[in-house]
Amino acid sequence: MGKFDRGKHRNLRVGRNLNKKIVILPILIQKYILQFIYSESGSFPSNFYFIYNGQIPFMSFPLVNWNWFTMCQKIFSNYYHFPYSRGFISSDINKYKIMNIQIIKILCISIIDISDEVVGEINAHEGLESITIVNYFDSWFGGSFWRLNYLNKLRDDIVVNFDLNLGPPRNLEKDRMPNEINHTQALTFKSDNISVTVQYEIDDRFKFVYTDIISKLNFKSLRFNFRFPTHFLQYHSISKSNKHFESVRINNDYIPLYSLYRFLKAPNIHTLKIFVNFYSLSKLYTDFNQHQHQHQHQHQHQHHIDFENFDQTINEDEQSPCPFTMTLPSYSLQLWNECVKLMGSNTTITELSIFNADCHDCDTKHDQFELDNGFLNDFIDSFSNNKTIKTLSINLGDYFSSEFLISKMATMLNQNSTLENLNLYLDYGLAPKISKITTNKKCRLNH
Repeated sequence: MGKFDRGKHRNLRVGRNLNKKIVILPILIQKYILQFIYSESGSFPSNFYFIYNGQIPFMSFPLVNWNWFTMCQKIFSNYYHFPYSRGFISSDINKYKIMNIQIIKILCISIIDISDEVVGEINAHEGLESITIVNYFDSWFGGSFWRLNYLNKLRDDIVVNFDLNLGPPRNLEKDRMPNEINHTQALTFKSDNISVTVQYEIDDRFKFVYTDIISKLNFKSLRFNFRFPTHFLQYHSISKSNKHFESVRINNDYIPLYSLYRFLKAPNIHTLKIFVNFYSLSKLYTDFNQHQHQHQHQHQHQHHIDFENFDQTINEDEQSPCPFTMTLPSYSLQLWNECVKLMGSNTTITELSIFNADCHDCDTKHDQFELDNGFLNDFIDSFSNNKTIKTLSINLGDYFSSEFLISKMATMLNQNSTLENLNLYLDYGLAPKISKITTNKKCRLNH
């Protein structure tokens, strides 16, 4: 048997499949594959609690070879939220550690740990780019937010993000600042993102989230996620206080009508995902129709409202949209008409999601009342000529005229040449009927 020539066969697999060629992917492709595997596996949750407990999968990848080790090290430095511990800056530097303190760019710190000393440690870490303020180990932080004042001493190039959980109020005097009012001063540090997860019934004790954090910083991204059927009370104030928002996502809680108007008017928002109470909007139409002659007479004498300035004197923060528990403001139909115009003329939003939400204020099942066709007509038709929205998601609930909706959706699609994805959370059989009669073949209809 002849001697095996390693040089001749260096690109062949030695073993059972002797003639199968080994294809070595370029380093850049390997890097992207590793990034995809880690991101898809959830290895980089914003919640560092899971990372803190060592639940990071695929830790064997860095052990493949030195190239993979350095690539994984780089990936971790970009995505890993390193949990703060005292003296972290003085930790030994070891190039053979996957999480080398020298390369860390993101630091997670509990709000109750912020102090002058900690800010000094953070400033001493030259490679640090951002810190994320969390409160996972002490879900109530209503007595600790004054500590954010220390962050005004951060280096100018460090960005502060927030990932907060609103849990049950407790130990209200636990961390109050001695001999001083428990509030934040003017906050001057840079901030980009705030994410708030609500796990408890909201009341006045949670106002500090707006008054002492959101209102004092120029966030670009706002996210609320509700795991409890309750309602945050400061959406109107939030929507008119910040002109820097680029992304707003509010999941499982309705916003008042004036907030919708303000978000649609915002100059920089490209992603807007919100819930509104469609039944209250629909009832504006049914009430108008039931008292048509009276309303027409009033409309002739109804003065035009400058909604851009009107909410300097009124506020919808604590207003319920439920017509069963309160009378909707007299200006609501005019304000909704302005929102309809803005949905058609907005030039910044590329991704819009509008879902129906109950008001949480009564036991009445709103979605048992069929949505008014006039409301459906105005709402759907508003997207016919929009030139920027590429992805539109709509959930109208369960009660509406199916034939009317199919016709209006098809007509809207026929006129809109910009939409690329239309996500309809409707009865499964409706979307195919819309697809069958529309002439728009560019937009992908998902259901």
